[in-house]
Amino acid sequence: MALSILATYSGDFLNNGGVIVGARTQPRYSTNDVPYNAITKLQDHKYQGAMVEGVHGWWLPYSYEEMDYRIDLLGNSEATALRVAGQFANANGALVITLNAVVEFYSPLQIFGHSPGPFSSDEYLELLHTMDRLPAFTCNPNHREIFGQLWDKAVGFTRSGVKYLVEHPEVAAKIAAMFLAA
Repeated sequence: MALSILATYSGDFLNNGGVIVGARTQPRYSTNDVPYNAITKLQDHKYQGAMVEGVHGWWLPYSYEEMDYRIDLLGNSEATALRVAGQFANANGALVITLNAVVEFYSPLQIFGHSPGPFSSDEYLELLHTMDRLPAFTCNPNHREIFGQLWDKAVGFTRSGVKYLVEHPEVAAKIAAMFLAA
């Protein structure tokens, strides 16, 4: 499962268009405060800056349970969520929101392709921890640089996964059997 949000400013640039904040919040996060004020008070996984810079954020589960396909990423308070709020400098400002989601699902029909998920290993857990150390939100101009760092780590993870399969041919045989049976 994957989820990202991109908020791009559209309007005049007077006073930087206003201010924007984005954060990845933990499960069961709630507040009675104004959304902008509440999010700016968070300490982790937050970006706050000028509206003209926009904001980009991406989802990462806080637990294995959240990787369950039945979790509602877009509205369940029991799941990690992506939140964006702002204050425009004037009434002419607007945000263009792009939400990208990749979902996993189960189907009793065999019309969909089958791709097994990643195996749980030390390398997989290391990759999750590496991702958790990257900023969850940043201004739009910087988000490609951050994902470049993640890409370098993912390439290393893929190499170690291939090495694992070479060192453990019984696992490779099971995976091959799954593909042949599908």
